[in-house]
Amino acid sequence: MRQAEPHAPVQLLGVGIDLASVELVEQAINNFGERYVQKVFTGTELRYCQGRSDRAQLLAAAFAAKEAAMKALGAVPPPPWTCIELDRAGGGTPRLRLRGVAAEAAAALGADQLHVSVSHTAQSAFAAVVATTGLS
Repeated sequence: MRQAEPHAPVQLLGVGIDLASVELVEQAINNFGERYVQKVFTGTELRYCQGRSDRAQLLAAAFAAKEAAMKALGAVPPPPWTCIELDRAGGGTPRLRLRGVAAEAAAALGADQLHVSVSHTAQSAFAAVVATTGLS
């Protein structure tokens, strides 16, 4: 095993996890249509899912990532859904982008990095977010 390179200390500021039901996300889309989709998901998230057979699973994963990010940031009251975006650019590697109130919550916490991991099955989607400082 190779010796790890020395690096600056990292401070853990918050952890959030969430499990979302694919069926419930799909029901919300069917029941509330475009109004729900526009309130919860960003254009980037919707474009990534466009035309895919696993669209509901991917949107449930984005939903779970948003919930987990809110928990990791301790955001009270929670920011608007679209202030947190799950971006899978660069070969599908997930990354969170924060805007507005969510970015302000991260700054108030002192977080300069949010690390996200998502996974999904046909039934559920899981996300974990870790907020840290000291990596930039």
